[in-house]
Amino acid sequence: MSSCADCHTAQEKGKIVAGMDFAGGFVLKGPTGTVASANITPDTSGISYYDENLFLRAMHEGRVGARTLNATMPWTFFSHMSDDDLKSVFAYLRTLKPVKHRVDNTVPSTYCQKCRQRHGLGDSN
Repeated sequence: MSSCADCHTAQEKGKIVAGMDFAGGFVLKGPTGTVASANITPDTSGISYYDENLFLRAMHEGRVGARTLNATMPWTFFSHMSDDDLKSVFAYLRTLKPVKHRVDNTVPSTYCQKCRQRHGLGDSN
């Protein structure tokens, strides 16, 4: 599954936090600073508003509307995948269990009881 779970599932001391599969919150240090991965489940706090075309554009262009994906997300790797392959990835993501978990890298980090990490909107979970 393109290793999506590796970054989009919170971990504590190298172990996956139970019930948080693909729900984001994994803290990554990258070229543009420290960020928490996004919730990519079909929950309203995740990517429920994505349709197939938006997902394809995000993976090909590195943008969701006016927002640029953080450089830590290797969208440039995914941008070379065929539309059919990306559609398969998106179809798989739609089958995931929705997990309510708000993550926002535009606001200050706070502790999140759900994923046990510090990220934007952590205290609202």
